[in-house]
Amino acid sequence: MKNQDEVKRKSLYTDLGIFLQMVLSVCTLIMGIFSLFEKELFLVCEIILVFLLFLLAYNNQKVYKRNFMTYGYAFVGFLLFMAVIWEILF
Repeated sequence: MKNQDEVKRKSLYTDLGIFLQMVLSVCTLIMGIFSLFEKELFLVCEIILVFLLFLLAYNNQKVYKRNFMTYGYAFVGFLLFMAVIWEILF
């Protein structure tokens, strides 16, 4: 019984991760288009993109088992996160 519950929980996390990745991808695309017309929305687009990159890194590690791209997504997400912080503070 415990193994079935663990499998269901892992499946739920996998499905949730893929669903959030899809939602954040669509939100990034929409905010990217909106930021072409309103420059203030570009910061929101960058923040959503940071979350998307970290989620891509998580999904690559846990779902797809591709370790090489995990580090790439995490590194780019961290760099973009630092750029967002820099833009907010200065």
